[in-house]
Amino acid sequence: MVDGSFFQEITEQSRLKTSIVTKYFSTWANIMIKAREKIGKKRIGYFDLFCGPGIYEDGTKSSPLLVLEKAVADPDLREHLVTTFMDENQESVNRLSQEVTKIENIRLLKHSPVIEVGTTDEDLAQHFAKLKMIPTLLFLDPWGYKGLSLSLIHSVLKDWGSECIFFFNYRRVNAALDNPKFEKLVHAIFGEQRAIALQRAIKPLNPEEREFAIMKALDEALTKEFPNFVLTFKFRNEPGTRTSHYLVFVTKDRKGYDIMKDIMAKLSLRKGQSIPSFQFGGPQGPEQTNLFESGESLEQLRTMLLEKLAGQTRSMQDIFEQTSVGTKYIKKNYKEVLLQLEHEGRVVTEPPKHERRSGTLADHVKITFPPA
Repeated sequence: MVDGSFFQEITEQSRLKTSIVTKYFSTWANIMIKAREKIGKKRIGYFDLFCGPGIYEDGTKSSPLLVLEKAVADPDLREHLVTTFMDENQESVNRLSQEVTKIENIRLLKHSPVIEVGTTDEDLAQHFAKLKMIPTLLFLDPWGYKGLSLSLIHSVLKDWGSECIFFFNYRRVNAALDNPKFEKLVHAIFGEQRAIALQRAIKPLNPEEREFAIMKALDEALTKEFPNFVLTFKFRNEPGTRTSHYLVFVTKDRKGYDIMKDIMAKLSLRKGQSIPSFQFGGPQGPEQTNLFESGESLEQLRTMLLEKLAGQTRSMQDIFEQTSVGTKYIKKNYKEVLLQLEHEGRVVTEPPKHERRSGTLADHVKITFPPA
C-alpha cells in the first residue's frame, strides 16, 4: 500500500524514473509494431501492475497517463496497443480511471485501457506463464517489494518481444535480508538457494561491499538461467549519502539493451563527464572509486581493448557490441579511445583517417589492433 503522502508532489527521482520508462516505451513500441507487421500481426501490450492513481496531487502526471497520451497521439499505437493497469488500492484505481477519461481523444484507442483492482502475486505469475503473450513491456513499481518476483518477470519475458522494467527498493530489501519474517519475499526476488547463500555472504561485509553483493546476486538471478541482458540505474537519497533504490531493466534482446543504455546514459551524464554514471544523486564524476561504482575510466577502456582484441581486426560496431555489455561505456567513449589510439599509431584503420572526415569513426570502419 502506498502511504497518503507519496503522490502529493513529484520528486526529481520520480520525474527521472518516469522519463526513463516513457522514453523507452515510445521507442520499444514503434520497433515492435514494425516487426509485427512482417508477420501480419501488430498488437503489443503495456502492463503496469502497481499503477497508482496516475497523477500527483500537484497535477504532475505519472507513467500510466503519459503512456496513454503517447498512444492516443500515435496512429499505430491507437490501433494496436493493449494496456492493463492494476493496483491493490481501490482509491488509486478509481482515481486513475477518472483521469484516463479526461485524456483528450482517449476514445480513439481501439483497445480501451483495462484498469482494475488486483494483487500481483504468484497466482498472477502462474497465469502469465500459461499464456502465449503478445510482445509486452511490463512495468513493476511496487511501493516496497511485495509482489516482485523472478517468476513474475520470467512469466512475461519468456515470450518474444517482451521486456520488463522494475523498481528495486534496495533500502528495504537490504533490511529484509536480515529479517526472517520476510524470508518468503526475499526468496521470491532472488530464488531460494541464492537468497540463502546471499544472506550468509553479506553478514561480514561493509555497506559498499554488501550493496555490490546484493546487486550481483540480483543480476545473476535475472541472467544465469535465462539469456537476459540487465541494466540498472541507481537512485541515492536526498543528501546523496546512501542508495535508496534502483530502476532495473531486463531484456532478451541486445538491441533493446543498447537503446535503454543510451536513454539511461543521456539522463545521467553531467557537464564535464564522458562516461555516464547511471545514477541520480551522490558523486557524479570520474572521482567515483568505491567498490560498487566500478571506477571505469577511458584509460581502463583503452587497456581493455588493447588486451582483449590484440592481433584482431574488427569493425567499430563489432568492437562495441562484443565488449560493452556490463560496462558503463557508451559508443561515444569507444570512439574517443579508438581515435586517440589511431592518432598515436597504435591501431590501423580502414579506411584510414585521411580518407574520412576529421575526428569521425563510423560504425563500419575496420580497426586492426597490434599483437600482444
